[in-house]
Amino acid sequence: MAKVVFCNIAWMKLYSGITDNDQPKNGGAFVKENNDACESFNFYPYNHYCLGYVRAPGQRLNLARVEDVPDYVNKIDDVTVIWVATNDTGRHIVGWYEHAEMYRYYQEFYDSVNGVDRCWCYNFAASEKDVYLIPEELRNFRILSASKAGAELGMGQSNLWYADSVITKEKFVPKVLEYLEKIRPQTIQQHWRTEEIERIADIQGKSFAELDELAVKADSFDKRIAIDNLIIAMNPQNIFKARYQRAVDLDGALLYDEAIEEYQRALACATDADEKSDMFIDCMFNLLRLLDIVRKFFLAWEVAKRCLAIAKTIEDKFIAIDTMLRMSY
Repeated sequence: MAKVVFCNIAWMKLYSGITDNDQPKNGGAFVKENNDACESFNFYPYNHYCLGYVRAPGQRLNLARVEDVPDYVNKIDDVTVIWVATNDTGRHIVGWYEHAEMYRYYQEFYDSVNGVDRCWCYNFAASEKDVYLIPEELRNFRILSASKAGAELGMGQSNLWYADSVITKEKFVPKVLEYLEKIRPQTIQQHWRTEEIERIADIQGKSFAELDELAVKADSFDKRIAIDNLIIAMNPQNIFKARYQRAVDLDGALLYDEAIEEYQRALACATDADEKSDMFIDCMFNLLRLLDIVRKFFLAWEVAKRCLAIAKTIEDKFIAIDTMLRMSY
């Protein structure tokens, strides 16, 4: 039997951040008062994973209700997480995670998205390829309240429903899983595919300076990265700058694995003149930050030593030393 949980969150179109056209609705007092919701990025890939948040009762999840595990186990795997939210017509399934990790306690870290620092708080994590968002106009599977559907056939007042009773598993969960299979071909998967990241822009007759300007003015990541790829394919004299800019754009799209590789490529082709530039220092420290985030600590230690050697400011020296101290614990 599949391990299934239902999570009630605020209603949004894309769950890729709050925008003028996508505001969280019906998410409780906190969302209403602050116009913010931790779940607003539930379907926004973070380095190829989606990190899902639900406000849990008691600030912890009861893993034993999903899988027979002792209290000291703080994570279980292969969970199907069904996200539900309420619009004007009732509560509906808005999407789901498959093969997700489920954590007993909130996981938290700080990082920026779209240039804004935020706390990433989550209870679930799944590969971007196992995450499915139902388009707003197709969300038609209602999840009734227990008071209307009957005991163990609907959600109670808690935002988290373990759906672990015999009746629920036999009569309700199979219907939900059947629906998910039917709607799967029509769902949205918002991650960037390799062919999209590597596409080369079809632009001719432009100088490197003109292409740089077009990249700066590009209004989307896919346009910027395609121009970056074109510039690199043209083998410019300043290949270090071209690869650094591509790495920065990948970094900004939270494609950290790809950004790390591109920062490393940039450093590998840097000339003696490049190594004396502020851009080289930025490249080193950006690489250090990402290696720390993705927990590649051995590489981060080596890069931190190089950063300390080239740092020009007290702030940069502090960052390098702080990273090395944390790696030594």
